[in-house]
Amino acid sequence: MIIALALIKIFVMIIPGYVARKFNTFKKSTSIELATVATTVTYPCMILSSMQLDYSSQVVKNALIIVLIFTILILVLLLLAKLLVKIKNINVNQSNLFIFMSVFGNTGMIGVVVLNSLFGQEAAFYGILCDAVYDIFMFSVGMQMVKMGGSNIKDKFRKKTFLRSLMNPCFVSVILGLLLFSAQISLPNVFKESIEIIGSATPAMAMLILGIQLATIPIKDFFSNSIIFWTCFLKLLVTPFLALLIVHQVTWMPDLLKLVIVIQAGMPVALSSVVFAQKFDRDIDFATKGTLLSTLLSIVTIPITAICAQYVLFP
Repeated sequence: MIIALALIKIFVMIIPGYVARKFNTFKKSTSIELATVATTVTYPCMILSSMQLDYSSQVVKNALIIVLIFTILILVLLLLAKLLVKIKNINVNQSNLFIFMSVFGNTGMIGVVVLNSLFGQEAAFYGILCDAVYDIFMFSVGMQMVKMGGSNIKDKFRKKTFLRSLMNPCFVSVILGLLLFSAQISLPNVFKESIEIIGSATPAMAMLILGIQLATIPIKDFFSNSIIFWTCFLKLLVTPFLALLIVHQVTWMPDLLKLVIVIQAGMPVALSSVVFAQKFDRDIDFATKGTLLSTLLSIVTIPITAICAQYVLFP
């Protein structure tokens, strides 16, 4: 019930963006402008704010566990999504976008917010580390995948592109946050509080973007492409199930860490799928429908995931 209420509070914020777009207060392009502000200003601030924790060897150990498990999870999901592309014979214009959407979740703007609301700052810190692993793959392999469309990513991917793609505010803030944490440097209160206030705008920005996009798509269009439902199935159900299988085998892992990994694995499609589709002139309608539908369905699936995780992990 607590998880459902936390999510409902977040999703109520979709309404202003939806209404403003319907009355033409916002233009369709406003969502891209807001996405730019979120990814370059508010979300980096939220990352820095959440990573201001007291240093401990246990936290470092937990961080390494997260990096390992999420890396394994991403690689497995990439293989599963590529296999599904062949089985379902997904057209070349949507295939790489489908893989991206099936693998990368909204672990930052929704995941970290939910974890912080439910379990506090330490859970948010671990959630950000999950998101950091996603960022490494998403802003390198994932972004190249969307950019190349149906092309063979192996033929187009370059080391310089990989390094350049990591030089974005979100990833840089993760590195800066880790450096400050490792060096046990705490920001002065005046900066810490200011960064926290700016970062707290992130969930509102994310939901405004979704509301604007939702207002531009007829509801019936959500049911016109079955591939969107396969995306939601893989992202919202298969992924957290795989994560649950993995953490269940690691008996010595702290309980909070297990819950964080499973819940983060069950986050809806990343908002960056819409941003990348817009930026690289891909099928933005497909990306928008998948993102919105998975986000709406997650109101139901995330509480179910959390309940199942607690039942399996702590019988």
